[in-house]
Amino acid sequence: MKDESDGCKDLLTENRSVEQLELLVKNENDEIERLQLPNEIMNVTKRPADEDERIAKINFHCISCGMHEMVHYFGTTPTFVKGLQFREPTYTLRDPFQPPPPYRKSKPEYFIAIGSNCCSCHKMICKDSECSFFYINTYCLPCARQEMSTFPSEIQQKLHK
Repeated sequence: MKDESDGCKDLLTENRSVEQLELLVKNENDEIERLQLPNEIMNVTKRPADEDERIAKINFHCISCGMHEMVHYFGTTPTFVKGLQFREPTYTLRDPFQPPPPYRKSKPEYFIAIGSNCCSCHKMICKDSECSFFYINTYCLPCARQEMSTFPSEIQQKLHK
């Protein structure tokens, strides 16, 4: 019985081209897979972009000023900020001026609370004082003016300014 490597040597000695040598591989895909290094050896972990929490995927759009931003998290306890819990669900963005953290490394991160939903009309509203007002919950200014009579007098005075 002849070894496959002997067949290659025979072809080389007969001055055949390299293209004819490639025909000796029975299943090209199996051969390519066999020759590739496993991920553990290459120390590479392939992650689809949709599973990477470092990428902002939530669309935030303020109904008052029109600010549009992609944010990383909406809720009360952002996974990338240790020991923080908001009183209400908040649109939170990783600090864009900091380098992205290494994947799955626990490291304190800076963040920006961009906005929330109005507790009355439930529309997206940013935290700018021209767009929203916070008293126990976030209100867009039109809803805050409607609900003003339910606020304490000190809060009503601030809202009039």
